Amino acid sequence: MEEAYGINFCFPVPETLENERIQLTPFIPAVHAKPFIDQALLHPEIWTYLPFGPYKDADDYVANLIETRVRPNPGYVLFTIFDKTKPSLECVNFPGAIAGTLGLINSSAPNLSTEIGCIIILPAFQRTHVASNAVGLLLQYALNLPNQQP
Repeated sequence: MEEAYGINFCFPVPETLENERIQLTPFIPAVHAKPFIDQALLHPEIWTYLPFGPYKDADDYVANLIETRVRPNPGYVLFTIFDKTKPSLECVNFPGAIAGTLGLINSSAPNLSTEIGCIIILPAFQRTHVASNAVGLLLQYALNLPNQQP
């Protein structure tokens, strides 16, 4: 995880959650924002039913979602979804193609509660293994006891 970017979340955040098909990595704006938004801009319809967006570019996305809603709130953390079955066209260091984002929202350490939300699956990855695997990994992380975490 890029050390210069502090994740402000009320629970410990693993560097990755993964299985043989996908990898979830905490969303680091300097690394993930531009490649994600470049793909999202090709499909403005993905913002239709979301309470945020659309965004004009990566800087707008980071300023108006990440730095305004996600990072200041210790109850929110966002993950980048990588499809390990497809090659990355964005960066050779990525474990696969960026398929979308999802997060844990409305989390509370005292109440031991969280919700899966902020789910955006890019159209090329809809109706594939991506959403079910990503949600499954996040559920496994959220429901495991702390001593069972990776």
